[in-house]
This record gives sequence, structure tokens and C-alpha cells, in this order.
Amino acid sequence: MKEFAYLVRPAFDSAFSAAAGDRERAVVDAHWEYLLELQRTGRLVFAGRCYDGPFGIIVIKAENEAEARATMASDPSV
Repeated sequence: MKEFAYLVRPAFDSAFSAAAGDRERAVVDAHWEYLLELQRTGRLVFAGRCYDGPFGIIVIKAENEAEARATMASDPSV
């Protein structure tokens, strides 16, 4: 498998959380559940907030770019 990365903007930091409504909180919760599932299946390499910019990064394993794009598109935060 190859490794692919995608960015999530804005980052889910304390400022985002303070301003988030119910809908945004639900998206964040669904995003974390999605990442946990990727981890359980061995497809998540790492994920986290980047402190030098307003974004988070997710690195995943996939067979090819099409599979990586489908995985990214299935993330509730995208």
C-alpha cells in the first residue's frame, strides 16, 4: 500500500470548538469516529492538527490514488 495525505480546513482547534454550533460539533464527532475506524482497519498512518497553519493533516494507506480519494471523500469533515 502507498501513503497519501489530505488536509482539513479549518483545523478543529479550541477557537473552532468555541465558535462551533451543534452541526459543526456533530461533524467533528463523526470525523473522529471515521479516523478511529481507519485506525482499527490499519489504514490510518497518522492524523493531527498542524500548529504552523490553520489546518489538520490526515495520512492514510491506500492501494492507489482513486482509493485514497474515495477514503478522503468519505470523511464527514470533507
